[in-house]
Amino acid sequence: ADVESRGLGDVYKRQNQYRLQNDYDGARQQFDSLLNYSKDDSEIYWSILLCDYGIEYVKDPQTKKRIPTCHRTIASPITKNPNYISAIKFASSDEARELYQQEAAEIDRLQKDILSISQTVDPYDIFICYKESDDNGARTIDSVIAQELYDKLQQDHYRVFFSRQTLKTVPGTTYEPYIYAALESSKVMIVIGSQRKFLESPWVKNEWNRFLAQIQRGAKKLLIPAYKGMSPY
Repeated sequence: ADVESRGLGDVYKRQNQYRLQNDYDGARQQFDSLLNYSKDDSEIYWSILLCDYGIEYVKDPQTKKRIPTCHRTIASPITKNPNYISAIKFASSDEARELYQQEAAEIDRLQKDILSISQTVDPYDIFICYKESDDNGARTIDSVIAQELYDKLQQDHYRVFFSRQTLKTVPGTTYEPYIYAALESSKVMIVIGSQRKFLESPWVKNEWNRFLAQIQRGAKKLLIPAYKGMSPY
């Protein structure tokens, strides 16, 4: 069975928009809710898997094919992921199953590349999480505050991950190994926000949610929200 045959096609498409906008946490919550109606649908499990690994399909300018880019890293093999196992189990055909296996092999390769690069990155003490640009592409006040905080922490001899500075020579498509390494090594994350929508923007949420998940799994880390001009609630 699949979402179309159950009359859930339109719902699935709407929920998939979250993933296409790189809001992987929002998308995952939506797809999880779909499982209440269809627990044997391989496409739902596969979509959840794509959210877990933060997969964005980017068009290759030469081949015109859409190739996966990973925005999240999981150290364990993709074949051990329960959503992958369910997608394979409930695949509607041998062709669908083979496609999942091929895509998973490529994602697994990307993950290994990310982990390999991340191991070459020196550890950080503090991760500054913030929104760099507003809807018009202008620098946010959050970015300015983050810069001031970064400069002060640097003076105090902390090793700080501040994307505006740390990633300035890194191509956008290869950010993940450095972000992953910083999230794993940092003991403190400071989340700066002057507006709720900045804190909830996909890339900012992607960072603090992953750090928070480490804390919830028992990591001895500290997440500090630093807000300006807004209610803490």
